[in-house]
Amino acid sequence: MQEMTAPKLMGAWHNGFRMWNGCSPKKGITYTHFLDQAITHARKYSMKHVLTQIQKKFGIREFPHAMFYEFEYALRFDLGGSKFGTNRPVRRFLHALERANAISQTLFETSSEIYLLLSSYGEAQPNKRRFKPFQNCGLAHSEFNYLGKTPQNDEDHKAEFKTDLFRHWDIVRLNDKQIITEILWLCIAPEIGVRPCVDNSDAYLVDIDNGIALHVYDDRGMDIVSTVKEPMLDIFKEYREWLLNYDLDRMTAKFRPEV
Repeated sequence: MQEMTAPKLMGAWHNGFRMWNGCSPKKGITYTHFLDQAITHARKYSMKHVLTQIQKKFGIREFPHAMFYEFEYALRFDLGGSKFGTNRPVRRFLHALERANAISQTLFETSSEIYLLLSSYGEAQPNKRRFKPFQNCGLAHSEFNYLGKTPQNDEDHKAEFKTDLFRHWDIVRLNDKQIITEILWLCIAPEIGVRPCVDNSDAYLVDIDNGIALHVYDDRGMDIVSTVKEPMLDIFKEYREWLLNYDLDRMTAKFRPEV
């Protein structure tokens, strides 16, 4: 997706002014407000296009919670490990964050454009507080773009609450890779009692151009996936000791070096 450079912004301003002169705006609406609305609409349209790119690149309608089992080229890591248990929550949290940060830096080392794709579970209307944890990362509510919702067809939820459970999707482009460490903090923290943390949400870090994505599900583990095999080979080799034992045979069979 192209940046809104100064010339493009100026062009948008002049085009907006021509539109303003040719329409009949409601009383009390200034041109500045009109232009803000036009830019907001354009940005939402642009992000909808980004979602379409993600769906085409990864061959999915939406990212599943357990990405590892849905992609051919996938790695699943044990972040917390066995060295520190839940009786040492701070040490376990720091240990998991250190691992996640090291892997993510390697995965996104050559990435020039990374998106945070946020899914939040709830009723038909999204929870307005879902962005609050990300303010700690310098991401304002206004930077996120709402993409829509998908019904989960959850019969248990319907039986208890008389309505379906919905998955709401938001997206924001990250302008600074340093934010990734802060996002990892929010995702690792919930189950171990560390704050701040995300609440009832999943965060996916996505590089569309390189076809790679990362999802931390809590202090226990993290999935990374790729649309092609090559980007995963070095990560498999470098961080093999951190791979989850339960699925190790499957990962070894897929990424073992050719003899």
